[in-house]
Amino acid sequence: VEMASTPEAMEATIAYLTKSFRFIKPQDAVLICFTRERANEIGSLFEQAVLRCGGVPIFWEKDFRWKTLLRQAFSNRVTTVIGPPMVVLGLSKIARFNATPLYVRNVVTAGYPCLKWMVEGIAKGFDCNAYGCFTPGGQLVGGFTCSKMPGIHLRDDVYGVDIVDPDENGLGDMVLYTKENPEVRYPVGEKARQVNHPCEVSNQHLVDVRAIAASDQEL
Repeated sequence: VEMASTPEAMEATIAYLTKSFRFIKPQDAVLICFTRERANEIGSLFEQAVLRCGGVPIFWEKDFRWKTLLRQAFSNRVTTVIGPPMVVLGLSKIARFNATPLYVRNVVTAGYPCLKWMVEGIAKGFDCNAYGCFTPGGQLVGGFTCSKMPGIHLRDDVYGVDIVDPDENGLGDMVLYTKENPEVRYPVGEKARQVNHPCEVSNQHLVDVRAIAASDQEL
């Protein structure tokens, strides 16, 4: 976290997020369900990337009530929601329960990779495109989920990954490390396997890390 909080590292992260948020258009209202008390917090990094895309960042008011979140999403005609998976899924459910029409076209869940049922529930609930930003520990931006393949495209200009004690299927404990200093290692707390092959989305050869929750048996 200390290495990721240097001005140079934060600038690189904001540039990476800006490129990943290519679906945000000028003047789009973007609801960010994170705090931004410090410059290196993930909410602040998301805010800067949204601004660079020309979007209008809107933060969840400090009472953190569901009805406030729903009101903000509706009254601001929010088109993109960024937040933890359970918060985003909860917003879709409460909007449906209250028959409140929302204008959400894109959702970015941030944190650890979503389980399949959760991604499908969010996409169906909002009738939107669902993306995932891999932010282990809540502060490091490690990659984005792929729109065509079940896994993460690691931010491999900055981070590498080791799979510790893999089984016969290559599934093991996921450890993230920085390429600048490989001795700095972060046990992610997820099971994963690493697959090296060309991506279906582009011609680039990418590392696809398929991470799953330990309780999820679907590979």
